[in-house]
Amino acid sequence: SFWDGYTAEAFIKMDKDWTSDKHRWGNALGRVGNRGALPGYMGGDPEASSVLFAISNLREVQWEVVPASNASYSQTNWSGEIMRDTWYHIAVVCNPTTRETILYVEGAPVLRNVLNGQIGMRSASLNNPWILGASWWDGQRVDGFFGSIGEVRLVPKPLTPDQWLTARRK
Repeated sequence: SFWDGYTAEAFIKMDKDWTSDKHRWGNALGRVGNRGALPGYMGGDPEASSVLFAISNLREVQWEVVPASNASYSQTNWSGEIMRDTWYHIAVVCNPTTRETILYVEGAPVLRNVLNGQIGMRSASLNNPWILGASWWDGQRVDGFFGSIGEVRLVPKPLTPDQWLTARRK
């Protein structure tokens, strides 16, 4: 549940032939289980996964989780538009000390959500596996990612940029 915060990182590239009509909402990462099964969940799309790392119909990165500390509603970070056929490093850092979650694209902070005490991410069960390259909707794997997914890492604490996967370039 990442009570001490987290860092999620991935290298992703949308295929050059990606189109909104065919490939929108493709997920690079998800989690098995309906978020509506979480005790106290009152938000939208109860059939969806509690973790979504997707590309929207407008080619934006979406990071949406149901926080561990308050499973009533999901929390979402968005990027601006990203280009097809280009590798991107995406990092999401949830820091309980600063009480914020920040989405980074290529090291640049794109969107900060003030948590108001919301930390971590909830799953319907600790035994529910992660899904790489797709997501979950009402009992089925759906929304395959049309592109390439490089290295993916989840760390149970907030990392600084000098600790990210990109720091190996130096």
